[in-house]
Amino acid sequence: MSVKRDVEDRAGGITGPESGLQVWPHVRTRRSQRFLSLRWKLLFSLLLLTLTLSTLSAQFFHRYLLNRYDESRRVKLASYSHQVNGLVRQQRQYLEQVAVSLPVLSRIRRPLAKHDLDALRDRFDEFWPAFQLDMGLEDARYLDVDGHDVLRWGSVSRNEDTADSPAWIEALRKSLKQESAVSLINCASSCRIQALVPVLVGGRVVGLFAVGMSLADTVLTFHNTAAADIAVLADVSQPSSDPADVFRANWGVRVEAASNAANSLPVLKRIAAHAPLDDLINGQRIEVNGRTYEAARLHLAPDNQSKGIHLVVLEDISTELAVATETARRALLMTLAAGLLSLALLYFLLGHSLKRLLQTVGAIPLLGQGAFAQLRQSVKLRRNRGFHDEIDVLNHTAFSLSQRLEALEKDVDERTRSLHEALRQICQERAFASSLLEHAEVIIVTCDRAGRILTVNRYGKALAGYDEETLLSMTLIGSPLLQPDHDDLQFRYLNLLDTHQKHLRHEAALVCSDGQQREISWIHTRLEGQEKGESALLSVGLDITERKRNEAKMAFLADHDPLTGCFNRRRFHLELERMLDTATRYGLRGALLYLDLDRFKYVNDTSGHQAGDNLLLLVTDELRKVLRASDLIGRLGGDEFAIAMLDADEGGAIATAERINQRLAGIALPGEDINRRVSASIGIALFPDIGASSGNDLLVNADLAMYQAKDNGRVGWHVFSPQERAKERLREWMTWEEQIKRGMAEDRFELFFQPVMRISDSDVSRYEVLLRLRMEDGRLASPGQFLEIAERSGLIRDLDRWVVRAALQRLARLAPEHAHVSLSVNLSALSIADGKLLDDFATFFSDTGADPRQVVFEITETAAVADFSQARQFVNEIKALGSSFALDDFGSGFASFYYLKQFPVDFVKIDGAFIRNLPDSVDDQIFVRAMVDIARAYGKQTVAEFVENDAILQMLEEYGVDYAQGYHIGMPSATWLNSDESPAIN
Repeated sequence: MSVKRDVEDRAGGITGPESGLQVWPHVRTRRSQRFLSLRWKLLFSLLLLTLTLSTLSAQFFHRYLLNRYDESRRVKLASYSHQVNGLVRQQRQYLEQVAVSLPVLSRIRRPLAKHDLDALRDRFDEFWPAFQLDMGLEDARYLDVDGHDVLRWGSVSRNEDTADSPAWIEALRKSLKQESAVSLINCASSCRIQALVPVLVGGRVVGLFAVGMSLADTVLTFHNTAAADIAVLADVSQPSSDPADVFRANWGVRVEAASNAANSLPVLKRIAAHAPLDDLINGQRIEVNGRTYEAARLHLAPDNQSKGIHLVVLEDISTELAVATETARRALLMTLAAGLLSLALLYFLLGHSLKRLLQTVGAIPLLGQGAFAQLRQSVKLRRNRGFHDEIDVLNHTAFSLSQRLEALEKDVDERTRSLHEALRQICQERAFASSLLEHAEVIIVTCDRAGRILTVNRYGKALAGYDEETLLSMTLIGSPLLQPDHDDLQFRYLNLLDTHQKHLRHEAALVCSDGQQREISWIHTRLEGQEKGESALLSVGLDITERKRNEAKMAFLADHDPLTGCFNRRRFHLELERMLDTATRYGLRGALLYLDLDRFKYVNDTSGHQAGDNLLLLVTDELRKVLRASDLIGRLGGDEFAIAMLDADEGGAIATAERINQRLAGIALPGEDINRRVSASIGIALFPDIGASSGNDLLVNADLAMYQAKDNGRVGWHVFSPQERAKERLREWMTWEEQIKRGMAEDRFELFFQPVMRISDSDVSRYEVLLRLRMEDGRLASPGQFLEIAERSGLIRDLDRWVVRAALQRLARLAPEHAHVSLSVNLSALSIADGKLLDDFATFFSDTGADPRQVVFEITETAAVADFSQARQFVNEIKALGSSFALDDFGSGFASFYYLKQFPVDFVKIDGAFIRNLPDSVDDQIFVRAMVDIARAYGKQTVAEFVENDAILQMLEEYGVDYAQGYHIGMPSATWLNSDESPAIN
């Protein structure tokens, strides 16, 4: 209860006049000095947030309105361009009709037929005023077949002649060639629409009529219909240096025509003074006299194009911009009004809750004073409300905490009594532990912080043969109890006191008083909470001498033949691998001798196994006498030995084999009446000349050579040559064939996935399915190791079915976020001719529920062209199921482009041989670009394989390749499509 009194003394609480609650004095003082209610803090913060959000939203809304208006302006300008082009075409067609009608007028046709130019001039002069007033013609000409003026009417002088204009010459030739009317816009001297029509007399062209009219009608018609001003500008040959002539000086143009010229031309001059003409393509805005105008160039259609003409539309957009600004201002005001209204409502809603919170905060100090009952009276719990809030939770928590603290005080006395009882039991247990440690058959030593021995148990003194006085004068490390085998053991031992490490384990020798050594396994532990001078380290040692002896014997037997003492097969294979590494690293040569004793079974059968064992011991002794100290010898079987020799060539290996048989011939079995000749058949395999990649390969080669020696006659040797690998290849073939069968039966094949990225947006939604075989030893075999054997043995059909079924099962199990993913599955050439394969695929889709549209099947180009008609039928049937098809390794064959047009595939995968060196090979660049262009022309998408760096990817994007695949995009992995991984990559 002293803690409670101390809290009461420090509290010194006073009673508030309104709430009747005890309050901390320093709390009241600080609040009276500088107090700001949470209510006002919250309201000020929300007000600031409301103003900020309202301003930002108004700005964003204003920007949105302006963007929408800009979009509408672009649409409107496109409409203006369409309207102007329509008006120009209409005027050209009208002028062509007028030109065509002139030669057929009866009073003009007769002079034309007689080629009477004077009569033609007189007749045309009669009609010319009507042509000008009624048809709007400005000029008319009659030309000879060479294009020279013969007769001329209207306002065009010879100084304004357009005969040298390229557009005029081209129109003249076209009209004569087609013998039909041709029109053009000619701005050589002044912008006019002109039409030419050939005059035919007696089936031959005798001349041409040319008529022209101004673009003013087009300008006026556009101004009246579009309610916008338009100006026609034409390039000038020499820009003006006069600053007053803004159009010629800045834009290099002259004004041919303009609607509302009094208002539009001053605005255009202001724009010409500040912006180049080319900037009007996207529109230019300018303020003049408080009004905002926008000028933009209109695009003429190709058939209306004429060199040197520019159409500029000018429109007052002040009203539309003002509407957007006013709309944004009103939105800001409405947002502010809504925010302020919300703040006012929030103020009234939070007032009562904050008052309740302050009441609870004032009562909480009662917990520190131990006034639990008073706190429960002060805190008001609302029990009948339908909804509780955070303040209710706080009140209930304070109420429950007061009950628990009150119960805790009552529990203190009871726990004190329990502590005395527990201390008594600990003393009893300590006495028991001391007795147990004295009688346990382990060495137990305690040391101080300097490592000096403080205590040693009875077993430790008895095992070492020293009395306690002798040992207590020593440090543990270096004493007879612990002879260190490492110089840093003392440091590691004492370091236990200063690090987070609590234990140290090691083995060391114990030297007995009689000089005998024992092997001890030590564990050192830091003792926590020890005062200076008391025990700081506890060391426990277990005598493992007998275990060490047994382990050494077992280790020897694990690596050696128990009869001859030679390496056994496992250890010999390990040492042979090391010898091969040494030979490869230092460029040395070596030889492997494989020995098989001739007629050894006969010795066992006639003289017994004891005689056979004796013979093996004698053979081992003779081999050791022949071999060098650096040579390896191992017993691989009953009567089979292997010898590995480093730094030995073929001649040395043959000499060693002959010496071995010479020594074996001199062996005489003791106790045998019959003198049996001992000999061996020896196979020799050299390394690294034959290219054996492992010790196992070398043993197989030597074994084959040994059997060849037996076939050649016993008591001999034979050197292996690579041409004799036929048996080995047959054995390997049979082994892999069995591995494939068992792999499918035991479901040891695994699917890996490599991402295929769409280059345009770096999206990854397709993966190519790759196959791996999990071997019995856990290794993964790549397809290059077994696919060829599977194809030649016919197992590839069953393997294709396994892969497709497994891929569809994986596709059906994809998480919803991967529902867009598709898989590419490779098929072999033999599967194309499999009549039942398509029925099985349909069954697989039905059983798994996978969507056929998410599967892309692939066959190589060489497989496709081998039987083109059958391959095309197979692809069509696959696509009928709903799947897509890809042609793999495109470009590897010799008829790629010929077959591509007729082959109904969706994707073309460019052979990686053209991609690897793409940045450095001009030939590959030309070929890849050609393949992409042709594939796109046939409506097929392209995929590039072996994309291994960013330089290749950049070139593929430039060429227009659709997809990329390779190590730069992503390595093959079995986990790409796991539910916790995203299929997309950067």
